[in-house]
Amino acid sequence: MEELELKFEVPPRVAASLRAALRERGARSTRLRARYFDTADDVLARQGVVLRLRKEGRRWVQALKGRGDSAVSRFEHEVTLPAVRGEMPTLDLARHTAVLAEPAVRDALASLAPGAPLIERYGSDVRRLACKLTLDGATVEMALDVGDIVAGDRRQPLCELEFELKAGAREALFELAQEWVGVGGLWLDVRPKSLRALRLARGEVQGPPVRARPVALDQDMSGGTMLRVVLHVVLEQVLANASEIAGSEGGEEHVHQLRIGLRRLRTALRELGALSTRIEPQWDATLAQAAQALGALRDQQAVADAVEPLLVGAGAPRTRWTFRATGPSAADIARDVRLQRALIGILGLASSEEALDRRIAPHEAKAQIAQRLQRLHRQVRKAGKSFESLPAELQHRARKRLKRLRYLSEFAVGLWKDDVAARYIGRLERAQDALGTHNDITVAAQSFRHDSEEEPRSLYAAGYLSAYLKRTALECSRALERVNDKARFW
Repeated sequence: MEELELKFEVPPRVAASLRAALRERGARSTRLRARYFDTADDVLARQGVVLRLRKEGRRWVQALKGRGDSAVSRFEHEVTLPAVRGEMPTLDLARHTAVLAEPAVRDALASLAPGAPLIERYGSDVRRLACKLTLDGATVEMALDVGDIVAGDRRQPLCELEFELKAGAREALFELAQEWVGVGGLWLDVRPKSLRALRLARGEVQGPPVRARPVALDQDMSGGTMLRVVLHVVLEQVLANASEIAGSEGGEEHVHQLRIGLRRLRTALRELGALSTRIEPQWDATLAQAAQALGALRDQQAVADAVEPLLVGAGAPRTRWTFRATGPSAADIARDVRLQRALIGILGLASSEEALDRRIAPHEAKAQIAQRLQRLHRQVRKAGKSFESLPAELQHRARKRLKRLRYLSEFAVGLWKDDVAARYIGRLERAQDALGTHNDITVAAQSFRHDSEEEPRSLYAAGYLSAYLKRTALECSRALERVNDKARFW
């Protein structure tokens, strides 16, 4: 009933070579014509439920799907229908009695207005070329879908490669995907066809940026379960925003949220790493490189916007430095094969119970997390006592440690008293804001100083901001003082 699959967008130039590779492995072609049903105001879609009729060659299959426990899993219930010559079968929710008790389905159906008709909202028409692959006794279906998503008179081309676990250990799915992702620039896309079709029907160019959601840990979880829950929640933010960006449909806020997600993911791997022996050392470097590259794209504009009002108020003759666009685009960064492989590897780790659970008892896992919190807390406190006199690179290090302390605190909040933890995290947030402003001023001062080599008027802004740093450094010290031992929640 659980559907576990990875979907990759395929650049059109690669489709022919993939088609040939699948045919060498005995792949067979089938036409799939799907129709998706919902109310006129998309009640089911808003709750993550999908109701579909699909003609697969000559047979019709009705499917009901809902959200799973990760970005790449869903529950699915399919019913093969009797053949109906020349017409589409009648839709009937009663065919899914096996899953109608699922919370997501029950809540979605309960929200339907009495008598609200389910109508065809959108669809897809693709040619699927599929074969079965085996690895270590597991069976994975590999399928290339080429065709269109359809919503009324609107059409959007589709070309994607799917890997779906049919039987056996989950590790096989991720191992096979890692092998194939380097072929011609494929990238992981967690947006299902139904979601993309819904956006097409609504005329939406992009989906909303996905922000971090709370992590729900409890004191009865083993160490492996704690890490698995954290990774799945953080990966939702990373993969959703990366999918939009890699598809060239994301904006500045998607980039910002992806950077936050990558930082949170690095924190999870570094600070909770003792809960698993399967964390690959190269993942951290890959995630850091991607976050840094995305930062280079966003920081110039974001920092300039932040400091411009300050310089206008000071009467600076030049309030913007000359932007120098270098490096890859956001889409290229999100599609980078090293990042893609790292994300697939982390997904595989989060999805494998055997790989994660070192049989660390709940009390022992909680104690380890407390040790990591205390270590970061002590480092942040030490930096706060001398922040104003620290060189810029050590101030920046203090800011990174503060972020890790905040993210780890947010992960662990459910293991202690929520109200005490919430107050502590609030202090971290205010300190992070202060250090963020200080960092923006530092970056802007350096940029204006560099700009002055070609534009002397930039010297005023560079000098003014350098002097202003004394004020922001003092504000950072005061904010860090409030992150004291009495405020701790662990």
